[in-house]
Amino acid sequence: MSKKLRGRLAFGEQEITKKGFVIETNDGEVLIDEEEVLHLARYYCTNKEIGEWFGVSADDIKKYFGDVLRRGRVEVKYHIRQAQYKLAIEDRDKTMLIWLGKNLLKQSDNGQSDSDDIAPLPWTDDFDKPIEDAGLVHDASCITNLSFTNSTKCCNVQDASCH
Repeated sequence: MSKKLRGRLAFGEQEITKKGFVIETNDGEVLIDEEEVLHLARYYCTNKEIGEWFGVSADDIKKYFGDVLRRGRVEVKYHIRQAQYKLAIEDRDKTMLIWLGKNLLKQSDNGQSDSDDIAPLPWTDDFDKPIEDAGLVHDASCITNLSFTNSTKCCNVQDASCH
């Protein structure tokens, strides 16, 4: 809704047209611009904070601008994820790679997972034996192309034959 507002400027009166949504309050009408609400939602301001900014209740903000609030907050989450991905993958930040591994892949420092479908990699403390003698693989050519599952110790990815 557009509404014409009259106001006094330093050098006289001027009529301006401002686009927004008019909300009735005890003190009169408040014209709220949807773009301003979106801007504040992108900063993850609460409904209460946005309402206080405009001089209306948090319920009014939620009622009249719910879709705008959701869109702004989703955009922020998207940009945060995009920045985290860039930091981890493109910039190779070790801390972010570890954090994403723990949160997205359910990896942990102790090698255990809450998920049943992610089995920990096999482990050996016998450092004197070559890896193929430790019972982890049967074919040394498979070492660079490992794929572990619950039922097999090694799959050769190149010819898809499991040992």
